[in-house]
Amino acid sequence: MGGIKQLEIIKIHPSGWPYIAGIATVSFLIGILLGLPITLFICFTLFVMFLFRVKTPIISMEQKLILAPLSGKIEKITEIISPYKFFSLHASVQKIVIRCGLLTSASLHAPTSMKIMQKQKIEKASRRLILLRASLLETEGYDDSDEILMIFSSSVPYLFSECNIEIGDTLSKGQTFGFLPFGGKLDLLVPEYFSLKKIENQTCTSGETILAKRR
Repeated sequence: MGGIKQLEIIKIHPSGWPYIAGIATVSFLIGILLGLPITLFICFTLFVMFLFRVKTPIISMEQKLILAPLSGKIEKITEIISPYKFFSLHASVQKIVIRCGLLTSASLHAPTSMKIMQKQKIEKASRRLILLRASLLETEGYDDSDEILMIFSSSVPYLFSECNIEIGDTLSKGQTFGFLPFGGKLDLLVPEYFSLKKIENQTCTSGETILAKRR
């Protein structure tokens, strides 16, 4: 009964339902043709449902924070000279790279209250990227010019990540705005005047883990 109750509260991202239906149908037909037990059909279906589960974060009410937009492992933290026009010319920014594995919940959550200023799809060889630039909307501790940048991609070549927001949309802290099918990578760029709270090789939870705080 406990397992059934847990299944009832699992939230599935809408992008996962076509995959779930496809795998369920194929495994059912193969099971009938080969005389395999119905248990295998059920296991395959539940596994795909597990891959497309949406994390429900416990959101911090503290302001001036940047939360992890994606669950996974912090692969790299570095300071770079921003190549993007929205930061001041030659401004130093902090780049946080988060890698999400296949079995990790891959839902994307707003790292803070923010407004989308730019959304761009980028094609590089076999990689498909989505770039989001957002201004920060929390009422305390931010300037009007405070912005962050997120660039994310699926682990599957030629596949765009799911992102159901557009330019001008506003998001509240922790709100779900997309999904990385079958895992992927996210680059988060924040201004240098944010103090980082995590280091490389640590894990983070989407919508919960504090990555940075405004000085």
